[in-house]
Amino acid sequence: MKHVVKSLYVKIKRDEYESLRARVAELEAKQQPATPAARWRVDGAADPHGERYDCERADLALGELTDDELANAVFMHGNEMPDFQRVLAGTAKMPIVYLTAAKDRIRWLSRALAGATSIIEGRAAAAPAADTARKTHHRHRQRGRQP
Repeated sequence: MKHVVKSLYVKIKRDEYESLRARVAELEAKQQPATPAARWRVDGAADPHGERYDCERADLALGELTDDELANAVFMHGNEMPDFQRVLAGTAKMPIVYLTAAKDRIRWLSRALAGATSIIEGRAAAAPAADTARKTHHRHRQRGRQP
């Protein structure tokens, strides 16, 4: 009887496993592939904008605005034609100013994120080697030897 119960238990576990495995495969099939931040970067090509975005955020169009402020400004004013007298007086901007600033900010943020990610990945790749060196040094010190 014990053998029958054990066989039944193994079959149930196997069925659960197969069911879970099928569900994972189903979910993986439904996942959309990630859109890269820049296809030229994925393809290993040069930045088509050269060094245009190798600057501080403040050097961009409307660089005095935070990301949130710029997003709100584009939402509120990116599709409205202001009174021309206000534009001349400097109290309003044409929509193209907001759209250009948003385009530049997105490109700048994309490059900044890629740079930060490469630094983090570089540190993560270097960490195991540094950790091994630290552990080796510690072992030698415990044994009274110099590394």
